[in-house]
Amino acid sequence: MTRRRSRAGRPGTGRADALGRSHPVVAFAFFAFALGGAVLFLHPVLTPVSLIAAISYAVWLLGRRAVRFALLALIPLTLVAATFNPLFSHAGVTILGYLPGGNPLTLESVVYGGFAAVMIATAIAWFMSSNQVL
Repeated sequence: MTRRRSRAGRPGTGRADALGRSHPVVAFAFFAFALGGAVLFLHPVLTPVSLIAAISYAVWLLGRRAVRFALLALIPLTLVAATFNPLFSHAGVTILGYLPGGNPLTLESVVYGGFAAVMIATAIAWFMSSNQVL
């Protein structure tokens, strides 16, 4: 009696994709470069593109579980990280107002906090995909 296998060729894996069927070193190199690029390049265009790519690939691999995780975990995490960064980082020129302690709330710290939060969410999404593939 033969055991039925999933479409990816390994029991328990999600959808079939070329990266899942390739050698583990190739998959590791892909995720290392994708994660390294997402974390090292805090660029206003590359950061959202990497987030979209990471979530799209996670949805391709995991389906509804990835969407549910993105909605229940990544979005609140992103909002909390973006909110707390301006409370601790006061670097910037454009003052939006003053916090109760007298520290300035600057536009640059708010924008940087948003991009740093998106970078964290991107890294988590790439780790979700690498966990499924590797």
